Amino acid sequence: MVPSIFSRRSAPEPEAPEASSTSTHPTTLVGSAREKWRSRLDQDIAADSTSLPTLSLSGAHPGGLAQLYTEHPVRLSLLIREPIALGRALERARSIIACSEQRASAHGTGPIHLGIGTASWHNGTDAVTVPALLRPVRLVRRDDDVLIALGRGGLLAPELSEALRSHGLDVDGDTILAQASGAHGFSSSQAMAALREACAALPRFEVRDDLVIGLFCHPAGALAASLAEDVTALEDSQVIRALAGDQDARNDLRSEVPVPNPADRDPWAEKGVGDLIPLQQDAVEAASDGRSVFIDIPAHSDDASVVAAILADAAATGRSVLHVSTSPSRSIAAYTRLADLGLADIVANIDSYSDARKTLAARVSAAMEDTSPVVDQASVDEIARACVRCAPHWPRMRPRSTSPTAASACARLTRCVPSPTSRAVRTRPRPACAWAKRPSTTSRSIRGERPRPCCARPWRLGPSACPPPPRGATLS
Repeated sequence: MVPSIFSRRSAPEPEAPEASSTSTHPTTLVGSAREKWRSRLDQDIAADSTSLPTLSLSGAHPGGLAQLYTEHPVRLSLLIREPIALGRALERARSIIACSEQRASAHGTGPIHLGIGTASWHNGTDAVTVPALLRPVRLVRRDDDVLIALGRGGLLAPELSEALRSHGLDVDGDTILAQASGAHGFSSSQAMAALREACAALPRFEVRDDLVIGLFCHPAGALAASLAEDVTALEDSQVIRALAGDQDARNDLRSEVPVPNPADRDPWAEKGVGDLIPLQQDAVEAASDGRSVFIDIPAHSDDASVVAAILADAAATGRSVLHVSTSPSRSIAAYTRLADLGLADIVANIDSYSDARKTLAARVSAAMEDTSPVVDQASVDEIARACVRCAPHWPRMRPRSTSPTAASACARLTRCVPSPTSRAVRTRPRPACAWAKRPSTTSRSIRGERPRPCCARPWRLGPSACPPPPRGATLS
């Protein structure tokens, strides 16, 4: 599999290079670039995290909170029942949804969390106040209300986790959540007690019982945290070294663009899945060969088919692929394309809102309980060969007319007297290709002169198909 920047595999120990104090040494380049990248990320995260809307549920109705803690969707009107307060809460909830959608369009995801408890401590002379325990939550517009659904799992606020690590403590949010969940479900008071015990090492640590919904985790926070790791982990990636300015890494990554193949592929050798045009096959083959490529797909084109073909080819060759899109709709489109082709079993669609554990567990259980007999591969190949014999791949005709030419042809047809009429003609592929190659014959047929088909009955593929017309023959 192609090495990636997410790889954490230990590289083979090479011979120790001679120490160098010059600025062109790879270690110096990666270390300097890492500091610049993290500084820029911190600035962007701070600028994007100001003036974000929040929704307080501290005074919510106990009946609605009980339903929320059981991870059942609940309407906001059941949590806040006073009309004036409900109106303000709905406005804030819709603002949170809008900010989440804006982040999702820019970063691919816009997670919303329910902050349980507000933690405060001192970092030197500065006081830090953040939500303590974060649980994923989903807000959905529903008529004139907002539906709130609490997700599984929990995590500590990034600022709180970093402060605990600086004091040599590794506290997991799921551990706090497990301590706060008992036979009667989740209890916020037990969560506050567990947080006080786990974070007692922080100077002047305090936590108060509070419930706030908001965007507390920036999508780029995980990337900023990864840059805090040891610089040697980043040096293992050739792409990172090239981005940092290492000329040797850039030269190693530079490669020639594959030569396009305009011909239709052999059905026994084509890669991917689905009926792709040669340009799309070029992209799938380049990705399958292990190249790092950018695929420029025109706007409003069928990009889901290309992504689905790349994912299917990776699954067919025993590789694992992580598909990260800039919009949830693109991921859904690729997943839907694979499902339409009967390949939904090779994909696990996981996002911050779906119940991934339950879905994956059900699919794994169904796969293990499937006792249907395995189809003989030889019989499948024989069926495929029969299909190929009966339905050969005909060469695709590249259109020769441009838009102005087509417009002028339509204008000429509309001026014809008598006006042209269309007739349904059943014919075989080869005569149809011959007509398409002769514009004059095609225009005569459009004007009303019906071309004579090769046979009166509907065409059938196979050895009995009519041969192509001889060169120079006139179709009438």
